[in-house]
Amino acid sequence: MAAGRPFSSHTIAQLEAMENQARTDPVLRAALAEELSHRKTAKARGLAARLEQEATSPDAEIFVSNGESVTVRSLFNDLKLLRATFSEAGEILARWGMTESMPKEIRDIVLGLWQTRLANSDEPLGRTPTRLAESVRRLALIEEQSVMLSSPLPTAGQKGKKTSDDQ
Repeated sequence: MAAGRPFSSHTIAQLEAMENQARTDPVLRAALAEELSHRKTAKARGLAARLEQEATSPDAEIFVSNGESVTVRSLFNDLKLLRATFSEAGEILARWGMTESMPKEIRDIVLGLWQTRLANSDEPLGRTPTRLAESVRRLALIEEQSVMLSSPLPTAGQKGKKTSDDQ
């Protein structure tokens, strides 16, 4: 048996017998796919195609960090539901490890620390200096819109009247 190919001595019938188990075991599915990539028979290509189709199906099972298996579809639906609970500002802040309940002064400090950290290299999860700058710009626009919406509109009697602030 080759060190990098644990299934090299298995027949295609033996590999096909593992197909059901591979449906719920992504590690086995990947190992079988690797082995099948070295085989050229029609049966091997057919098994590889079925495994690929199952792996990319919305109903394919994946394992999350706690060891539970979930389907891609259920994970997508859960994330969609979670996303619907965020405001636009909340979604942006969550990307940078913050929440809307944090004071603006602390948010500014955290965003400054991200700017320093990203100056050296990009982070995983799509955190880049460009994305940070876009996040800061969007947050400023959202805050500006919020201030505009919370400002009272002048009533008909106040139009043209000078307030003590105007004098």
